[in-house]
Amino acid sequence: IIPVILPTRSIPSGGRFRGGVRNYARIARELSILCNDHDAWVTSMLDYYQLPKETPGMDQRSGDLHADIAMIERAVEADVNRTNLRVNLMVHEFESLSTFC
Repeated sequence: IIPVILPTRSIPSGGRFRGGVRNYARIARELSILCNDHDAWVTSMLDYYQLPKETPGMDQRSGDLHADIAMIERAVEADVNRTNLRVNLMVHEFESLSTFC
């Protein structure tokens, strides 16, 4: 397993900021690049509540949280269109998982 943190923007000092994805195009581009390694499986840990509005499926939500998440995950997979991608949306922020360890 090799974790890759999605860089979301560059900062003037030359570093890269991580977290708070502002647009879906950046998510799709990074997932597509990672999927170029056809020997690897690619998944995600994206915060459902902070997904950009233009993420595929966001405009088709029904109000059933778990059904909506599954539908959006499949919509993103279809949009990126790579057989080695399995999208995973997190209902709670990643930091909350540390309380269970």
